[in-house]
Amino acid sequence: MDQGGQIVYAPDALIYHRYAPSHLRNPNKVPTTLHIPSRSKAYFMYRHGVTALDEIAVTVEIVKYRDGLRRDNRWLREHNYLSPAAEALLNQEVELGIEEGRELSRRPAPTNLLERAADVAKRPFKGFNARGAQKLRIALVSQGYPPNDTAGIARWTEHVASGLAARGHRVHVITRAEAEPTVDFRDGVWVHKVRAVEGGELGEVTAAIDIPGDLAHWSAGVYVELQEIGFTNLDLVSAPIWDVEGLVPLLLSPIPVVTSLHTTYKLAYPHKPDWHRPLYDFNHVQRVIKAEQFLFEKAPYFLGNTEAVVKEIHDAYGVDIAPRTIIVPHGVSVPQMPKTMKTEAGDEITVLFVGRQETRKGFDTALDAALRVCAQVPDVSFRFIGATTEDQNSKRAVHRLQEGASAVLAQRIHIEGYRPDDQLAEAYANCDIFLAPSRFESFGLVAIEAMRYGKPVIAGNVGGLAEVVEPLKTGLLVDPNDPEEIAQAVLKLVHDRNLRRQLGNAARQSFLAKYTLEQMVEGIEAAYASFQEVDTSSNTALEEVRS
Repeated sequence: MDQGGQIVYAPDALIYHRYAPSHLRNPNKVPTTLHIPSRSKAYFMYRHGVTALDEIAVTVEIVKYRDGLRRDNRWLREHNYLSPAAEALLNQEVELGIEEGRELSRRPAPTNLLERAADVAKRPFKGFNARGAQKLRIALVSQGYPPNDTAGIARWTEHVASGLAARGHRVHVITRAEAEPTVDFRDGVWVHKVRAVEGGELGEVTAAIDIPGDLAHWSAGVYVELQEIGFTNLDLVSAPIWDVEGLVPLLLSPIPVVTSLHTTYKLAYPHKPDWHRPLYDFNHVQRVIKAEQFLFEKAPYFLGNTEAVVKEIHDAYGVDIAPRTIIVPHGVSVPQMPKTMKTEAGDEITVLFVGRQETRKGFDTALDAALRVCAQVPDVSFRFIGATTEDQNSKRAVHRLQEGASAVLAQRIHIEGYRPDDQLAEAYANCDIFLAPSRFESFGLVAIEAMRYGKPVIAGNVGGLAEVVEPLKTGLLVDPNDPEEIAQAVLKLVHDRNLRRQLGNAARQSFLAKYTLEQMVEGIEAAYASFQEVDTSSNTALEEVRS
């Protein structure tokens, strides 16, 4: 400003305010000195404020500022953050700072300050919408978000958020707070960590929704944060079908709410034996399935990842959502090949499974198939990477391995549990065959993660996997319930190096043609642009819930 610049109001701007380490306050944000900030305040008020106000009006504002600081200091002393002596010292510093600032405002600006200001003024200002095109303002909802959660929906949300932000869109992510609620600005994305909301103004709405209380309160917390952001600052909201996270926003929001399709409770239910406990089934699972039914009937737009999941939803729920759905396949980044990547020269064949140790992922049949293969072929090993669960079918499969396999066979079947991303990337790169016999997947992200490294995929002939993996072109499809069929598919590729190479090369080309992260972000960008045009003025979903 001393150089002649101007401050203008930007009504559509977002302010990122975060306390940085400073000698002006202690770790509890209690001021250690007020001399510097009060001097700066008085300097700029008297030097530049008098162009809009007279000096008396400026002095009135300075007095309000001083009195506000005194009230703050008194509160800090009353709550034992300051001693009486420290309070008196801070108040004295305020008076001194104001007097010094007023005196400095009457002097010419120092030459070196003008030179620094002139240098800064020559730097181009980078606007938010540097690309110039119409940009979207999007709120993505996901209970989990990396780095604290690396599950499928959390990863997908991060990829979409960072990809859209890199293309110049304003992106908010609303996720669960582990402790205190925060708002952070990370990699170009506004990350809002919020808590569930129980009762209050939304109590009537959450009471009318027949879903488990924790899910209703989380969805209400999402809506409250959307209100805080301001619906006039957003074009649309996107929330996953899982746990019906977007239900309260769908009922109340004046802007479009998009439901992204992932695995649903009803589609997962047959493969979740632990869900079949009567009380949990009645009080939790069936109530969520009922809410999913409502969403499929009433939600205006869906973002799908395969045609298969749209068909599965039609078959399971009796609702044709195809006219309201845009399909955009998942995508992952094109990897840098690890330095230790395996070559064709090795004689031992490594088969890799990546997924949670649960029935839906086919962990039990994959483990049984591994035993059969290792019993027939000496130079094959299996790696199972993925978090442990309480799934009883999977535990029984591990027990069968421990009880029924010889020590030699057991040494070739490695159950490794969770692995961080760098180790997982090396596992993909150094396997020969990838095994994904899931009993259901809306898409099957692990398949394209293996395909990007040029690996042939043996996948369950179900859901999205049957759409991603092309039989005898990029891999093989099997009955996920038949360990013998899975074993025979593995043996087919073990015995035919040329077929492995052929399918692997084709898998890599299929990935590059259809499943890169850039292609996914471009597709979602176009889908969201069309979704924002929906008319939400006739949203009657809330009235139907109440009735």
